[in-house]
Amino acid sequence: MTTEASKCAVYEPLISGALDGELTQQEQQHLQLHIAECAKCQRLYTELEGMQQQLRAGIAPTHPLHQPPANRAVRFWPLLGWLLLLLGVLPLLGYAGYQLLTDAQLPVWVRLAMGSMILGAVVLFIYVARQRVMAARTDNYKKVKL
Repeated sequence: MTTEASKCAVYEPLISGALDGELTQQEQQHLQLHIAECAKCQRLYTELEGMQQQLRAGIAPTHPLHQPPANRAVRFWPLLGWLLLLLGVLPLLGYAGYQLLTDAQLPVWVRLAMGSMILGAVVLFIYVARQRVMAARTDNYKKVKL
């Protein structure tokens, strides 16, 4: 490990402490001297300081790897997929339930198995829908705009 890299390894953890005001005066001075000499640590300090200012201002930090979707079409496609899936599955479940009730030739075990599958799917759907509604009501961050 080079001398410069070992110095950076010592000072990098101190950068967040300096931004939070958690360092002693001596540690702060040593860090400032290192940042004045090291471009890598200076860049890291500036980047973290910018993120901290954005967070205080209520703006989500912008990082090239964590960019929000450019348009709302990205959220449209999964919703369309779930809607089409439901439109396909619900009629099939209804038809299976109808066949269970009307077809006397089906063995009892098939009726019980199919009935439990249909009932299980309905119970799970109701449970998930209820959880989503409850979570939406108590969401502390729904007013936060990114």
